[in-house]
Amino acid sequence: MELFVVVDLMGSGRVVGVFDSERAAARVVGEFGEYYRITRCRINRIDPDVVDWARTDAQRDWLQKLVDEQG
Repeated sequence: MELFVVVDLMGSGRVVGVFDSERAAARVVGEFGEYYRITRCRINRIDPDVVDWARTDAQRDWLQKLVDEQG
């Protein structure tokens, strides 16, 4: 299942809301387009792009293993 997460880009990047419809998420963003972003994600899945964000090789290896286990 694909979800749409609205994130506040200011401050600590808090989650504003999680929606099962891109249209609903876009409605929340509304006038806050420069401050809010919609991120797509799949439920119970790790985004492979986060592997590169890890600070250490050990963290990258651990995340990569979890991504690989997802199939």
